[in-house]
This record gives sequence, C-alpha cells and structure tokens, in this order.
Amino acid sequence: CSRSHLQSAPSFTTMPEPQETSRLPHQHDNVYTITDLLTDCVDKVVEKNEEEPTSGENGVSSKKTNHNLGVFLAASGALFYSWTITATNLLQDQDYFTVAMYRGIILCLPNFMYIAWNQLDMFPSGKVKLIVFRALAGMVGTFFSFTSIQSLPISESATLLQMTPVFVTIIGVLFMKQKCSVFTTVIILITMIGVVLVANPLKMVAELETTTVLTQVIGISAGLMTDIIYAAIIIVLRSLRTVNVAIIISYLGVVTTLVGLIGCAAQRRLQITTDLTTLLLLLSIGVTYLLGQICVSSALKYEESAVVSMVQVSQVLFCSLLQIFLLKKSIAILEAAGIVVIAVAVLLLGFQRYLLGLSETSILKQRFSFLLR
Repeated sequence: CSRSHLQSAPSFTTMPEPQETSRLPHQHDNVYTITDLLTDCVDKVVEKNEEEPTSGENGVSSKKTNHNLGVFLAASGALFYSWTITATNLLQDQDYFTVAMYRGIILCLPNFMYIAWNQLDMFPSGKVKLIVFRALAGMVGTFFSFTSIQSLPISESATLLQMTPVFVTIIGVLFMKQKCSVFTTVIILITMIGVVLVANPLKMVAELETTTVLTQVIGISAGLMTDIIYAAIIIVLRSLRTVNVAIIISYLGVVTTLVGLIGCAAQRRLQITTDLTTLLLLLSIGVTYLLGQICVSSALKYEESAVVSMVQVSQVLFCSLLQIFLLKKSIAILEAAGIVVIAVAVLLLGFQRYLLGLSETSILKQRFSFLLR
C-alpha cells in the first residue's frame, strides 16, 4: 500500500551484498520498503555521517556516475508499484486476507532462496524481536493502505500514500526535538491543504447523505494512518538498517501469509480462486511489488536515496493515467488540484533533504540555501 503506502522485496540477484563497500553517502544495505528510502533522508537531519562523501564538482557523490540509469530504475519501480495499486483497486470482491496470503507467499519464496543460497542467519542476535515488531507494524500498515486503495480512486490513494516524508518530519519535530525550518513548516501546511482538496469538501457536502462520503472518509483516514505507521517505523526502528533486507522481508512475508491464511480459514475461503482474471490480478500484485523493490534497490546503487524517493512521486502520475485510460474514471478538477499540490510539496521536501546531503561548498546548495532556512 503507501513508503500506497502496498508498500512495505528486493531481488536475490540484484540485492546489495552485506559486505559491499562501494556505496553512496548515507546509503545502507537495508532497502526494505519504499518508505525506508526516507531513512537516509532523516539521517541527513538528525545525524552526520562519520565519513566525508566523495564529492564531484557540485558536492555530489561521484562514486557512481550513471545517474540516468538510477532515475530510470526508480521510475520503473514507481510504474510497477502503480500497477500494484491498480490491481488492488480492481479486486473489489476480494478482502485483505486473500490479497495478503497471495502477496506474502510471493514475497517469501525468492527471499528464502536468497537466504539459503548465502547461508544467512535468520535470527540475528538481539534483533529478532525488533524484526518481528517491524513485520507486524508493516502488516498493519499494509491493511490500512489496502483499505485506502479500495475505498478511493487510485490517483487519490497513490497521492495520500506518498505523504510519509511529511509525517516523518512532523514526528521528528514533535517527539525528537528536531529543528523545523520556515520552509518545512510551509511545506507541511501546503500538504494539509492538498489533503483537503483531495477530499473535495464541495462534493462531500453535496453527497452528505450517501454512503459515498463515508467510504471517502474511511479511505482518506486509512491512507493517512498508513503514512503515520510507516513514518513511525522509519524513525523508531532505525537500528534494523544493519540487518540484511532479505531477512526482514522474509519475516514480513511469513507474518502476512499467516494472517492471510488465518483470515481466509476463519471465513471458510481458504482455496485457490477458480476465476483466471482474479487469479492473475492476485499474482500480479505480488510480482509487480517484487519487481518494484528490485528496481528501487538497484536504483540506490546509482543515485542518492533522496532523489530516488522524489522519483517515486511519479506513482501519482502513473496512477492518474491508469485511472483515466484503463479504468475509464475521470478526475475532478478540485481533486486533481489537491493531487498536484501534495505531489509538489513532497517533491520540494525531498529536494530539501537532497540539499542537506550536499557539502557546504556545493554550488547547488548555495543557490537554494533559502530552502534550508
């Protein structure tokens, strides 16, 4: 869901090796979900890396120079995630437990193969409880994102699920005593305005006595809850960055699969669907999510995490196009304005995080220094 927010697996062929030494500043091996990209952005605010980055002409790391490939991979990941959201929205007759069961199994298989092949320890010392807690929190976040995607048009749900960076900032300011610049405050206010526009209050007043309003309120609330949960995960469980990603994904896959199996069994729906279209959509959710993680993990080898996170906002564009041309559903002007406002706000916040990672001598950082005030 959200970082729709069926956010919360990388390839066993493209995943960075645990002992890899060539990396970008602030980049970690633990690329768990799209929201984990923001961990690196948070690091630029709350701590400084002990090693000085290898800087190019503008203070940007020059260890990896194929930035175009990094952006292309990040955009490809966003496209795959967009289909994950679209397929979930199409499965209106399927509940969370069914989708979770199929998705969990698909997440587990390649990661178990990777763990077995590399002989990794499935029970890292002192980390097991945190990994289990993260898996449970990720499962809850996935439930809320599933609810949001099925309750709202995909363009709106995709937009709401991109707001995790905003909530990371808010939580950091409220509970971790992080400094909040004037620019950041303005971005947060703009984002809230965007949420109001997406909610389309004029339409809600006109349809106040219908079930449409209740469904919309549930969808928006679920989307915001997803962002809050993932933001809390990013800030609270930063110590898991040293754990190999395949292990974390495996725990998440096992928890998700078990919850799905128990839920389906309780409803007496523990069976493989006989409808071919439904089966293909269920499988595509897990496969495209997996491919999205592969692309994003690979993109981080060539581009800064803040840039990759910003490129992920293109999910909003992809979902809007899929909604218009595939689902044949129009987007109201007020809702479209809200989508644009939120997307721009998230992009600006990501750009600010990118500037924070540059050296003080960077021309780009000096030129846009007003964004850091």
